[in-house]
Amino acid sequence: MSNTTPESGNDEFDRTAHNATPVEQTVPDGDTAVQPTGEPENADREIVVPKEHHTPVVADEAYAEEPDTHVLSSAEPTVLTQADLRENEIREAEAGTGAIPSEQTVAQRAMAERIEADRVEAERIEAQRLEAERAEAQRADEEAQRAAAIRAEAEANRTDGSRTDAPTAAAPVAPVRQPIYVQAPSKPKPKSNRGFGIAVSLLATLVFAVLYAGILALILVANNGGVDLVGDVLARAPYWIPVIFFFLAMALLVAVVNRGGWWAYVLGGFVVAAIVYASYLGGVLINVANTITPNQIADTLRQALLSPAAIISFLVAREVPIWFGAWIASRGRKVRERNAEAQAEYERVLEQGPVVA
Repeated sequence: MSNTTPESGNDEFDRTAHNATPVEQTVPDGDTAVQPTGEPENADREIVVPKEHHTPVVADEAYAEEPDTHVLSSAEPTVLTQADLRENEIREAEAGTGAIPSEQTVAQRAMAERIEADRVEAERIEAQRLEAERAEAQRADEEAQRAAAIRAEAEANRTDGSRTDAPTAAAPVAPVRQPIYVQAPSKPKPKSNRGFGIAVSLLATLVFAVLYAGILALILVANNGGVDLVGDVLARAPYWIPVIFFFLAMALLVAVVNRGGWWAYVLGGFVVAAIVYASYLGGVLINVANTITPNQIADTLRQALLSPAAIISFLVAREVPIWFGAWIASRGRKVRERNAEAQAEYERVLEQGPVVA
């Protein structure tokens, strides 16, 4: 077994070997034992234990050697070396029959204490290192958990649209689209045909008045041989009252029919004629109101019902609305078409929606 003890340890054991008491050994007859003589020069010197760190070696293992199986014979001389003497001392100490010098015991104890102190210091340093590593790992875990909590809170705040004071990177703010207000198209107002119809009614009234006056004048000429147009026709109530009521009846018909077709004026002409006929009878009563008594009113009306003037007023009032009603209805048809086009354009614009340039 090889020994790896430092040189200083060998010197120390060499010095102790010089100071050790020689052990007497029985030698067979004929053999001569050579023993060292004299004291070593440094026998009284103090043993100095080296302070340098080295790998401890157990004395038993360091100095244990294979047993000597050589059998001494009487013919071989026995020579005891310093190593043999040291081995004998160790064996006697293990067997309890010898004693190890006190200087060597102190040195070994000091060396053992120093080795133990080094081991304790190494264990303390290792424990401190492990504790520091655990603390660092725990601190890293706490930092990771804190960062994860901050990220989760920031994500929740972004989802809710609220702001947070956490030290996270600010998310880019999306541009807010400003609403664009456009004016909705107004619904087209249907155009009326009443104004045009009333204007045409004035013209129709003028035509009715001329025709009615001319026919009455011809009747008077045929009956009397002559006529005063103003005194016998125009100034009398049976003439101007039917003319007034014709305009009113025609305007009422236009207001009711408005944009209606010609058929409405054909049928409405009968209503206008009836109103004009009734107005003629009223004009007759007004014309003779100062010359008759209340008992004569019925006779006067019976005479006027079938008079030529009454029949002419009815027929002329019946025909004029038909003629001018065709004109009014023609214009009403065009108004209807324009209204339909305007309504279609309005619906198209609404369906298309606002257009931003």
